[in-house]
Amino acid sequence: MLKVEALNFSYSRGGHRTHAVKSVDLTVRRGEVLGIVGESGCGKSSLARCLVGLVQPESGSIALNAQELGRRWRREQHRAVQMVFQDPRSSLNPRMTVFQQINEGWKTHPEIKPPDARRAAADLLARVGLLPEHLDRRPEALSGGQAQRVSIARALAVSPQLLICDEAVSALDVSVQTQVLSLLAEIRRELNLAIIFISHDLGVVRQISDRVAVMYFGEIVETGETETVFERPSHDYTRQLLSAALDLADEPVAARGR
Repeated sequence: MLKVEALNFSYSRGGHRTHAVKSVDLTVRRGEVLGIVGESGCGKSSLARCLVGLVQPESGSIALNAQELGRRWRREQHRAVQMVFQDPRSSLNPRMTVFQQINEGWKTHPEIKPPDARRAAADLLARVGLLPEHLDRRPEALSGGQAQRVSIARALAVSPQLLICDEAVSALDVSVQTQVLSLLAEIRRELNLAIIFISHDLGVVRQISDRVAVMYFGEIVETGETETVFERPSHDYTRQLLSAALDLADEPVAARGR
């Protein structure tokens, strides 16, 4: 469904140019969860922003359903790729209610008519485990887990084909992480939704992903089935990552929502 070839992106800071994404090749199949792992600062978030159209890569190509995403994305292409950010409190508008935040997507992509919007928003909240009463709350009145569920509901409102989760559970308590991961697995199964799950937490990636791509200084150095990469890594950097998290060897691998 998604094919990325020779993608490059860099940024300048203080007169110094940093190559954040270097010749990245990736594919994602419909209904698949691809985990992207690597240390902080290795370019994972920069890659995510390229894939969702927030920044323009310098070279390379991104194709969705065999249609290349050019410099100016069409409306349906923006709709097809949605993102859930690390900190829900900074990605939600503090001045808007939950209903207003969800309804924003329908203003741009009007698949829901205004008279039906509130009922449809309540249905979305129910899907992510929240109550209709949350519709009239603002982000400050939500817990971290509730705010992230709202972020997921907002992303799902426009019926995307690909959901990009950039460190989407790293700011949450462990118990809430488990709930959100279970929610993502359930949504993936129900909607046949493809997910790119970006994290530095190898245990979380192992739990949710079908395949894993390992990123090191802007490059993808290894890609493979999750258990193959974790049990028989082929790249030195992957082995170093795993050796730094030896406690993962004793963790059970959870069901992946199939």
